[in-house]
Amino acid sequence: MFRRQARIASIVPLMVLLACSAAKKSTSEDMAKKLNLQDVKNLLLAPSGLNAAQLNVLDVDHTPETFINQKRFLADEIPALKNRVYSLNSHGEISEALLAEKISGNVNDPASSDLAFDTSTFAFFRYRDLYQSGPGNAPGKQCVLVGVRKSDGTLSCITANPRCDDVNICNVGDYRSQIKINPQGDTLFLVLGDGGLQKIDLRDPSQPKETVIFTHDSQGDASFPIVNDKNDVMTTINVGGSATNIITKIFGSEGQTYTIPGSNQINRISCAFVGSGSKSSSFYYVDLDPSDSSFHYIELIRGADGSFTPTTLYKEPEGSGVLGSSCTRIVHSGERVFGLNYFVPSNPTFPGNSVLMEYPSIASPILHYALDQRFPVKKDLQQYPNGVVILGATLDGTKSGIEHFDTTTNTATTVLAADDYFIRSMSVAVNGDISFVAVRLADRANILGTITLGSMTQKNVRLSTEPVSILPVR
Repeated sequence: MFRRQARIASIVPLMVLLACSAAKKSTSEDMAKKLNLQDVKNLLLAPSGLNAAQLNVLDVDHTPETFINQKRFLADEIPALKNRVYSLNSHGEISEALLAEKISGNVNDPASSDLAFDTSTFAFFRYRDLYQSGPGNAPGKQCVLVGVRKSDGTLSCITANPRCDDVNICNVGDYRSQIKINPQGDTLFLVLGDGGLQKIDLRDPSQPKETVIFTHDSQGDASFPIVNDKNDVMTTINVGGSATNIITKIFGSEGQTYTIPGSNQINRISCAFVGSGSKSSSFYYVDLDPSDSSFHYIELIRGADGSFTPTTLYKEPEGSGVLGSSCTRIVHSGERVFGLNYFVPSNPTFPGNSVLMEYPSIASPILHYALDQRFPVKKDLQQYPNGVVILGATLDGTKSGIEHFDTTTNTATTVLAADDYFIRSMSVAVNGDISFVAVRLADRANILGTITLGSMTQKNVRLSTEPVSILPVR
């Protein structure tokens, strides 16, 4: 948990005033700060021209990994391939969502998105060079993040620039994520590029309220924030930017602070998350206690006054089980919490590899369920009301597979074998149906795939280019 996190500079310059745009203003309907979600199933982030079908799939005679690296390299190097956001309806039809245009009010706004991440209530996109005019003569602002509320399509312009790169992950279900949202889904917490910690109140998405929890200068560099239903936030801090002086604190919504005992020891905490259901005010973490060489699974119980009391729920000797390999993904299904471990490639038989973990909220052992060993590197975990869906890859990373875990029967079933695709991103609908974007290895085609969970039927549509990611809206 305590690896030094490199700070990255802001991706866009700070501007106080916005220059007048010469671009033609859009109609009042286009300028409405909402996206019509009546017939939208997923949102995709991809280069412009996705629905125009004008980009041909590269016909190369290389191995899949070389092909994939070439595609990514070319997409990064060709300025014309500006990433845009598209909507996918229930009929499989793709059209541009025009998020930048709706935010700025300008037709053909050139702003480009480079990141998408999903939460329970919002889909978010990070933008470059996107600006929103202020009312009347009021100054405008730069929109670094654009949120789409899933309930009604209301758009939100957020100025905070999160620390997101290849090292600093921005997937709210990931333990290492620099972005988290509260259980109610209306308040975002994120680590800034310089290491400070910010809170964004989205109860009125059209007017987000951004508040500084602490700055880099006042505390140091934050990492891995998690937040409970009281809006208390727990985060690791590299004090003063130090790589060795590290603590983990809770910053309470009422101004109180709590320091996690022993957290100044590097790599001591290997996993942390907030509870679920009736335990959504509690924090949980896995702690390597050197006094007994055991991993302790600990609950921090919140008192009425905002204080926290630790209690050990379960202990496991170091090296004997699944706790010590560090969680990567965490999802909540009702009162249950499921997680995936970091895969240990140097030890393929490690007991924490390729298992679905269940973290109980009472004093009992951590449960684990065996998953398909044909694609042991588990890369994504998503939840829907009756189960969870797991995306995995082969050891060499060239093929992907998908499994479904039924929470009513506690059984895992492979729904897409790891033979035919390299999957870039997947989304899971509320009924469990799965959508994914992938490279089909047989002909190197970019495809949009759908799996109807009830009937276990699969359909593929060939795309003109490879989307970066796909996010569920319903």
